[in-house]
Amino acid sequence: MKTVKRGRCFNCGKDYGVRLELSDGSVFTLHHVDCTKASVERLIERVRDEELDREQLQYVVEDHLVREYTLKR
Repeated sequence: MKTVKRGRCFNCGKDYGVRLELSDGSVFTLHHVDCTKASVERLIERVRDEELDREQLQYVVEDHLVREYTLKR
């Protein structure tokens, strides 16, 4: 597995995507992650310095969105 070194949020029109640069120089790109830039930036902070492969990335994003939009009582 590779370690996430840095990430960048980018505009996809009405929402935002993410580019994650990994320790081996590869880049994971996901378009249309969320509708707010702040949420995508929190996702980047969450995965920075974590080991991650492409298959796990979708699950990490889904988990992040559940945490972002689940009401706390």
